Amino acid sequence: MLKLATLALALMGVAGASLADPPRVPTGRLPDTVRPTAYRLDLTVDPAAARFSGHTEIDAVLTQPTQHIFLHGAELRISRVQVLAGRVVRTARYVEVDESGVARLDLPSRLPAGKVTLRFDYTAAFRDSAEGLFHAKVGNDWYAWTQFEPIDARRVFPAFDEPGFKTPFTVTIRAPRSAKVFANAPEARTTASGSMLIHRFAPTKPLPTYLVAMSVGP
Repeated sequence: MLKLATLALALMGVAGASLADPPRVPTGRLPDTVRPTAYRLDLTVDPAAARFSGHTEIDAVLTQPTQHIFLHGAELRISRVQVLAGRVVRTARYVEVDESGVARLDLPSRLPAGKVTLRFDYTAAFRDSAEGLFHAKVGNDWYAWTQFEPIDARRVFPAFDEPGFKTPFTVTIRAPRSAKVFANAPEARTTASGSMLIHRFAPTKPLPTYLVAMSVGP
């Protein structure tokens, strides 16, 4: 009798896991259920500060209905995630699920296949060594640069951080007025905003995430 009860409890546990648990975490390539088509990055970068902030939007296509989206993000402090599908905006839960920088978005209901836009608000720490977005003081001046190869773009913005995905990137960088700012594409326009200048760059040609580059400093 005890053995039958134990077996019944075990079967209930298996059944519960299949219904409630999210899918297995991909530790290699991401699933082919999502394909990014464009990025819009809006970063506030003061090289003398300890952290930077960002708003990232990713246009993507879901190849099949899903309630969970795997992507990359490493040590990002996410404050808000929204998923826009058609005219419906859903709030998602973001969690880093593997130390390699794999993250998962959990939706309140299943999304249909088709076009979506993922929106993220977050902050992150500058790195002290050449990975992600790092900063250094030279004399009395602070500088910030990026080094994303091979898999460090995920330290700066949520991304599908694999070389097989090549998309245009439209980059905006908000930096101190005294700083010069560079990115992969020509600067389209600059506008003032308090003590900062907003540098807007033209869209790039399709790039993998590891080739996106930015620098800020005098």
